[in-house]
Order: sequence, then C-alpha cells, then structure tokens
Amino acid sequence: MTQKNFNPTYLMFRLEDIFTLLKMTQHALCSGPRDKIYGMLAMASQDEERSFRVDYRSGYTFSNLYLDVAIDETRRIQKYEGSIHSPLSAVEASQLEMTIPSHLPSWVPDWRPDRRRLSRPLGGGRTYTGYRFCASGDSEPNFELNPADNRQLHIQAYEVDTIVDIRSWYLKSGLLSCLDLSARLKQYPGSCSVFDAFSLTTVAGVDETGDAPAPHTFAEVFSVLMDATTGRTPSLPGQSYTKRQQLPEERGRLTPAHLRERSIGTTYGNALSAFQAAMSGRRFGVTGKGYIGLFSCASSRGDSIILVSGCPVPYVIRRVGQDQWRYLGECYIHGMMNREATPADGFSWETIVLV
Repeated sequence: MTQKNFNPTYLMFRLEDIFTLLKMTQHALCSGPRDKIYGMLAMASQDEERSFRVDYRSGYTFSNLYLDVAIDETRRIQKYEGSIHSPLSAVEASQLEMTIPSHLPSWVPDWRPDRRRLSRPLGGGRTYTGYRFCASGDSEPNFELNPADNRQLHIQAYEVDTIVDIRSWYLKSGLLSCLDLSARLKQYPGSCSVFDAFSLTTVAGVDETGDAPAPHTFAEVFSVLMDATTGRTPSLPGQSYTKRQQLPEERGRLTPAHLRERSIGTTYGNALSAFQAAMSGRRFGVTGKGYIGLFSCASSRGDSIILVSGCPVPYVIRRVGQDQWRYLGECYIHGMMNREATPADGFSWETIVLV
C-alpha cells in the first residue's frame, strides 16, 4: 500500500499488541485452546482495552474468546486507521475446516495449533511505506462490524474475477498438471508472457526470504525444470532460454544435472526455497479472465476473487447465502498485485458481509 494508507504510529502500537504476538507464535503448542490467548496476556501491552479477561468457566469457550480477540483487533485497527488485512492475513481456510467446520466466523483466526495456517502470508513484511503489494491501489480502509451482530464483518470489496480451474501441486504429477493447465493459456493478460506469469506465481513474486522481489535468475532454473518435467520444448508460451540452455550437449548445455553446481546451484537452492514457501498450503489455479494464481487449499471452482478497500492483496470468498459470504483466505494472482486490476474509472465498491 502507499504512504497515504500507512500510519507509522499504528505500526509502533502494534509491536506489543496481543494480536501481533499471536501471529508470531501461531505454531506454539499450548495445554488448552484458551491458553493460547491467556499465555500471551503478560507479554502484551497493558495499555490495550480488552473486552475479555481470563475466564475458565465452561460457558466461555475458546470460540467466544477467539471472537472477542478478533473484535478487539478490528476496533483497534479502526481507531488507528489501519488495514483489515492484518486479521484477514491470519486466516486460511483448510480442507479440514471444510469437513469439520469451526464454530468461528470465517474471518476470525482460529489459534488452535491444528488449525494454524501452513502457508507464508502473501502481504510480506511491512516497511515504512507499507505493504509490498498494493492490489487495491490508493483506496482507503473501509470496514465495520455489524452493530446488530458482531459475528459479521462488513467490508468494501470489488469482485474482480472467479476461479475456473484449480489443481494441487504437491506430487510430480500435480506439478505437471499445473503446467498443462497453464499451457492452455496461449497469451496472458497485459504484457506478461504465460511463462513469466507461471514462474513468478510459483514463488508468489518474492525471493527465498519473502522480503524482496523474485530475481530474474529464477526464470532460468524454472525453464530447465519445466522442460525436464513436461518432456517438451518449450513447456509454456513465451518461455525464455539463456545461451547456456541452447548450447549443444557436448559443449555443456544447462540441464537439471547441473543445477546443484557452482553459482547456478545457489540460485537453484534459493528458487526451490521460494517455491516451497509460496506453494506450501496452497493450490494452483486459473481464473475466468485468464490469470494464474495461488489460492488457499479450501478454494474451489466458482469461488470469487475480490479486492478489498485499503488492502494489499486479493482474497477468495464463497457465497453461502443471498447476501453473505465465507472468507477463504488471501491469494496471489500475477497481474493483479500492484493495482493493475484497477478500472479506468476507479473502483465501484460494494458491501460484502463476511460470516
């Protein structure tokens, strides 16, 4: 997001708030689901206004507690004019949740260890100027809890696309399936090639650290691996080849066997780390407008892709009623991450009710 949408005072405040601590310790174990929150209270800022206290009565369940924490965070963000991306980025619907639903609203993080998110957040680390991506452009944060039902979160959103096909990648056959799915796209929206879109999507646009843009050297590694996987040349429309990829074999053509050697070995290792971090806990898919993206494991065909006012990345939602939606998680869609999807006449925001 831009400087306009970023309040440095808000960042300093958040360094000690309980929600930030929970996100930092989401993989930590605890004796009971409520202790996940109570164990952080002594470490959190004592200046926070909280609507909850330590309460082990059976009537006050972990679901009640997690909802109260999310409500407090939402109100705190509003006070400091921050982005609702903070709590949304802590939520990632899993296949487990689709089969054994949580009692929590879909936008409320479930801090239990077996429900923790498996993938690296797409928003990246925050800098003084804001988030790494700015899918919603210069739009201002605009959201509120339903005054009549605080289990409902009202956001201002713009429905930009729909998932039309989605695959899992974790097996070799799955990766081949993702490549074949991408190969159906003869061209890519905008000026990007299908090959570049695929290469950058599989690392979510960042390097192995998650804090810097993916280097162009990753493309050579992916080009070699793609052809070895598919058995064809090129594997994708617009695929690029370096000089050493085009050498005769007897003169040292770059092959998968060389990827662990010397400097290319370092690049290969970094690209593999970035790939695993981006793809872990996610599925690969194509949208109705011909974009390539990474989506939460629970996403499926027909789910809607939205941009949210004041938020840095796109999100996936699913209609569950006439005017209600289930939140499934953030997503990476190459060609939408840096305000490219902004309509010429600006966004026409509509109220989406997350339940």
